[in-house]
Amino acid sequence: MAKHALREVKVANAVPDAPKPSVIAGAATVAAILERVAQLKAAAIAAGQRWRKDQVESLDVLVTSSRQDMQRMTVEQQDSYFRKSLDWLARRFGGETNILSAVVHRDEATPHLQVLIAPVGEDGKFNAKRMLGGPGELSKMQDAFHADVARHYSLERGEKGSKAKHIPIRTFYAHANLVKLGQAEDLEDIPPAPLKNWKTVRSGEYKAAKEAREAVIARNQERLKKVRKERLQLRAMHPSQREKLAADYRANVAMKDLAEKARKEAKEIQKDAQERMQIAVNAEAETRKMAIAAGSIFERTEGAKMLDKASMAMDPVIVARVAKNLQIKLVPGRGLLDQIRKQGRAKDMLSAAKLLTLKLEELEQLTTLENQVERHRPAPPRER
Repeated sequence: MAKHALREVKVANAVPDAPKPSVIAGAATVAAILERVAQLKAAAIAAGQRWRKDQVESLDVLVTSSRQDMQRMTVEQQDSYFRKSLDWLARRFGGETNILSAVVHRDEATPHLQVLIAPVGEDGKFNAKRMLGGPGELSKMQDAFHADVARHYSLERGEKGSKAKHIPIRTFYAHANLVKLGQAEDLEDIPPAPLKNWKTVRSGEYKAAKEAREAVIARNQERLKKVRKERLQLRAMHPSQREKLAADYRANVAMKDLAEKARKEAKEIQKDAQERMQIAVNAEAETRKMAIAAGSIFERTEGAKMLDKASMAMDPVIVARVAKNLQIKLVPGRGLLDQIRKQGRAKDMLSAAKLLTLKLEELEQLTTLENQVERHRPAPPRER
């Protein structure tokens, strides 16, 4: 409680750049508060108190009002309200010596005073139960506080017998971190009312459908109840904090959209690459098959000349690999056999054809297509 009061821990619904807490009484550090509690505890034990494990060592008192009333007041009026409230608490709970810390917070939606009080009686012993009393005494204490302090600032007494339940601050902070503005009410579709007749009743179909429909309605009601509760809690947060949560939510949605888009693009690129690879594999297999079928052509000079013309369409990458293997320079787009012969690697076109075929087989890159050779085959003479 002391760390929260003095902001020595991060407060989830506090405004980051807001003014620091203003200590108007008691210790200004957690260490000093703990030291003071230890002194009072030692004095109580010396006075004969039997210390229990669940002994209440501090009361946490909140002095506040509605946000609208606090906005109506000036800072000077707020300070006056908090100071008079502290004086009243000191009189009510055993004097100023029992005030461990009194801090004004203006970094949340509604300015308020948080007071930590050691419940030490006149006998020097801790007794929170005697100081607070039961629910009836707490209600009377609120009546007295309104009559002595709050009414002088045009504040009304809180509703008596309210059914509102207090949410522990740890629970609220843990929950607030999970709440995102813009969260949709994800409700289930309610099935249509089941048909009731003697057949559906006798078979049990009507009862099962009715129970399933009622279960969906109950889950939707719980979901709506949860969302409404979240919205009420968000309203209690400072506007800048709500905007920060909304910005975080929008950023998370944008990042998810970008990640999904990148995933789809990567999938398309991978699919395209696989298709291209398959085309290349199929072309290589077809090339090898056709080139082997046309191999007998290369054994004749006429076939070598056709091969030389067909090699002009050979893939530049394969031409480069052949040139590297033969350790000569070959220019794509020109007849390879003629280039091999001119660079002294073969004595004639037929020898060059056999050498090129051999090297392509070694490289497993037979790219001379039979149809390419066929395109350069001279047409048979026409019969007169």
